[in-house]
Amino acid sequence: LVCGADCWEEVVGVVADTRIDGLDQPPPMAAYSAWRQAVPDSVTVAVRTGGETPALGEAIRHVVAELDPELPIDRLRSMEEIVAGSVAARRLPTTLLGAFAALALLLAAVGVAGVIAYLVAARRRELGIRLALGATRGSVVALVVGQGVRLLLAGGLLGLLAATALGRFLAGSLYGVSPRDPLAFGGAAAALALAALVGSLIPARRAGRVEPMAALRGE
Repeated sequence: LVCGADCWEEVVGVVADTRIDGLDQPPPMAAYSAWRQAVPDSVTVAVRTGGETPALGEAIRHVVAELDPELPIDRLRSMEEIVAGSVAARRLPTTLLGAFAALALLLAAVGVAGVIAYLVAARRRELGIRLALGATRGSVVALVVGQGVRLLLAGGLLGLLAATALGRFLAGSLYGVSPRDPLAFGGAAAALALAALVGSLIPARRAGRVEPMAALRGE
């Protein structure tokens, strides 16, 4: 490292990147210098502990006072507070986005359950005939759940295409993950699949309890 016309510094080690300006900012180029080579105006000291220690702040102030009573200590904070402060501006939008996503998941489950319940009601006579001709109740339940699975596959494919196209708009709110992260897409697909299966299970079980004669008489 060149520090002047006739000044050279020897590199004695390499450390990992540090996000100094925030979690959403790339790590800047930085170098650490020995204390006696470049005395800074201020110093940041990191203290690692084994757990939660409320009295640690007073202990640090006491140690520093013993070294130099006139040395001031400013902004004594925990790492949790520092990280929380760096993402505070985006925490509310992210929380709202998560709440809307949970609401959308609930509405999807209710919607699937409503559609399957309507299809079961529309096919009540058909289901009754199937049971009268020897179909088992388990096969009727599987038939109804299969309808829900087909709806899930069709909706999941459309949702995947839409999420892939619109994911770039969320890039600014993500840290360390791509808008097209396979793990995130897989987790969302699994959650939607679970919601759809739960939403179709109730009308499917109701379809399995259809009495053949009652269904035929009703028609």
